[in-house]
Amino acid sequence: LSELGSTRNPNVRPTCVHCKKPLPAMTWLPFYGLLTAWRCPSCEIRQPRSRFLWEIGVGLYFAAAGWKWGDSRDLLFGLIAALPLLLILIIDLRGNVLYLNSIVLALVVAAVLGLLDGPSGIGSAMVGLTAAVAISAAFFALSRWVFRSMRLRVSNVGIGDVYIAAAMGAIVRSDGIVPAFAFAVIFALLGSVLLPIVSKSARHRATAYGTYLCMGGLLTLLR
Repeated sequence: LSELGSTRNPNVRPTCVHCKKPLPAMTWLPFYGLLTAWRCPSCEIRQPRSRFLWEIGVGLYFAAAGWKWGDSRDLLFGLIAALPLLLILIIDLRGNVLYLNSIVLALVVAAVLGLLDGPSGIGSAMVGLTAAVAISAAFFALSRWVFRSMRLRVSNVGIGDVYIAAAMGAIVRSDGIVPAFAFAVIFALLGSVLLPIVSKSARHRATAYGTYLCMGGLLTLLR
């Protein structure tokens, strides 16, 4: 992750990928605002098709959640828990930055859902948070040591990944920590191999582990 609070790409709202001017408010609706924002009204440049893939992926995730949880309460809790991770994931993918208020949101959501589940719920969320921080901090320290011993300037694992791991751990709770990190490692390995093949720019930048942590947490919620 780049520096916390970076202004490299402060716009979370929909903007044109070319001229950076705001797109219509309808863009928030699925499939480029029902195809009303397919082309930028300012520069008339067509927007990338990758957004369709993102929207289809989110739609499939919600469909899988609806199939997984037949009970309306479990479905509501599961979708509320997934939203902060989806928010962190899309901000990381779009701008390669981390906004601390998104981490705070995830922790607040985890605390509220935990309290609604009673003492065991909030206790499990705290254990998940603590375990995730401990594991990610260990990876962070190990990564820094390895990269310094190899005389490389940048470590793949940054302090932002520790923040994301804390949010993810609180969301998936204690029983989800192991599968969440296992999924994240698998996604990271696949991404490290496949992304350089399909994208030239991916060959020249470090792997963003925060993205894979969010993906691991989201998949764990569907267990």
